[in-house]
Amino acid sequence: MKGFPKNLILIILLSVSISFLIACVSASDPSTINNNYVFTSYSADNSHYVKSTSDNQVYYFDSGKNAVPWTYNIGSYIGSIAISPDGSHVAVGCGGGLIYLFDQQGNVLWKKSFGNSLISPISFSEDGNDVDASNALNQAFYINLDGDLAVRPEITDAIPTPSEPLPSTPDTQIPANYLPGIVDTTGISWSGYIGWGIIALIILWILWVNISNRKKKGSQVKYPPPPQNGMIYAESIPSGAKIYIDGTYVGVSPVTIPNVWLGSHSLKATLNGYDSNVQRITINAGQTALYSPTLRKLTPPPPNPPTRVPHPAQQQKLSIPDLITQLGAKTPQDREEAQKQLIIKVNTEGKPAIQQIIKELEKQPSGIKREIVNLLYYLSKESHEGQKATEELILALTYSSPEVKWLIIQTLGRLKDKRALSALEAAVLDTDFLVKYWAIISLKSIQES
Repeated sequence: MKGFPKNLILIILLSVSISFLIACVSASDPSTINNNYVFTSYSADNSHYVKSTSDNQVYYFDSGKNAVPWTYNIGSYIGSIAISPDGSHVAVGCGGGLIYLFDQQGNVLWKKSFGNSLISPISFSEDGNDVDASNALNQAFYINLDGDLAVRPEITDAIPTPSEPLPSTPDTQIPANYLPGIVDTTGISWSGYIGWGIIALIILWILWVNISNRKKKGSQVKYPPPPQNGMIYAESIPSGAKIYIDGTYVGVSPVTIPNVWLGSHSLKATLNGYDSNVQRITINAGQTALYSPTLRKLTPPPPNPPTRVPHPAQQQKLSIPDLITQLGAKTPQDREEAQKQLIIKVNTEGKPAIQQIIKELEKQPSGIKREIVNLLYYLSKESHEGQKATEELILALTYSSPEVKWLIIQTLGRLKDKRALSALEAAVLDTDFLVKYWAIISLKSIQES
């Protein structure tokens, strides 16, 4: 039934209900009463007579008034029927030995069983005070008007009123203007049918009005929501830069900018002592774009007392762990000096120095970790040992902790080196959320480059 037109269903139900109502009204019309009569019996002067039909209905006729004062549905098979000579009583013999006795107004005076077989025939005595009946087993019953068995007279000249139709009877059907005075109470009356039909029409009318109102109001179909906006994750190197989108300040890096309109936007990062960075980024539906500028430090004016430069001999004595620790120094001069010395070590000692720098990532706090990653980025991009640095970063993904992994993945994404594609694809399957997240972003960044 899914998809079947509801209007068509309502039309079918409405048609059936109207047909049912018409049939009920037709069935209740006196002019259409079933005239398939089975038994007929007349009073002595033919002023009253009774008939039974094949549907077990009894009709009492008053010829003088041209009316049907009452009808009654027996509810069981009628085997015979009789009316008293003066028309004051009606006796009906039924299956199972059941006999009904009615008065002239249609009231049931009594209903009793005599034997267990069909009562046929049945008649009244000449004086109308007794009922003479017999059944299919040839059992005879002589019953008074109180329903008790009486003594049959030995000799009687009474001629019983026959139960069979009289040949001279002119009536073959009930006149259309006869109106029953008593309605059968053993079944559903014609007014009951009409009532149920009217109720069905009212219910269908209410359903029809509801559907019409829905059509007027329009369809209640829920349309899918419009495409969602995108996001931007801004992380500068060094961190702490002020981030602007289309000239509007949104926060300090690292920062996530939610609900960004689709299309092209201008991103700007500013930090005291560093050059500003401006880029245009295009946002697609549901995309999280990465804005990761590397800010270049402005060359400070030479101080009046020249900056103290450590002696080269002293610089060479510092180990890689010491230089990495110095990356967390408070003064910018000390941090820069440590970066220079680490670059010198990489260029002189080669791959072992790179490996040792990467291993130090695991031991250092988050702030120094970022300084080391920033240094590795420059080594990969600008040093003559850059290719080795990139290879070691890719290799480090196989043994590093999750925090170190996603820092390395960010660096590989910024380098946009296609040699890192397979390593990033493997990182996408990592169980750590940040590793997986940055692997997806970096992988997409390299693929689009």
